[in-house]
Amino acid sequence: MDWLNPWHWWILGGILMVLEIMLPGVFLLWLGLGAMATGLLSWLVPALSGQVQVLIFAVLSVVLVGTLRGVYLKQLNPKTSENLNDRTDALIGKICTVTVPIQMGQGKIKVGDSVWKASGPDAPVGSKVRIVAAHNSTLEVVPVEQV
Repeated sequence: MDWLNPWHWWILGGILMVLEIMLPGVFLLWLGLGAMATGLLSWLVPALSGQVQVLIFAVLSVVLVGTLRGVYLKQLNPKTSENLNDRTDALIGKICTVTVPIQMGQGKIKVGDSVWKASGPDAPVGSKVRIVAAHNSTLEVVPVEQV
């Protein structure tokens, strides 16, 4: 395998990246980058044997797929990894209006076009509260400070 030269790796990397475009899945991209990096290393160190180049490609590919794929997918769509099916966590931080007075720690608030059970300090109808936590279908709220 001593016939391998940097151009072989760069062509392989290009083919893998084109295949990634045609068959999206964010997997072949990392193999293509591994091939490109192997080509660069074989260009910088011409004495590398073909077996060492293949080993470098294999290690780089495993490392790139194992580490960067997860980071890339999380950046691409951060909501998929956390709280995908937990609508209540997306409500934390929102300011809402009390619709049923919060008395003895229990009441109801309007969030968007729906009404939710709320727990927190006593608050009259119409007062503004901020959602600070979610417990099943009950939202924990605190009064919004008037500025």
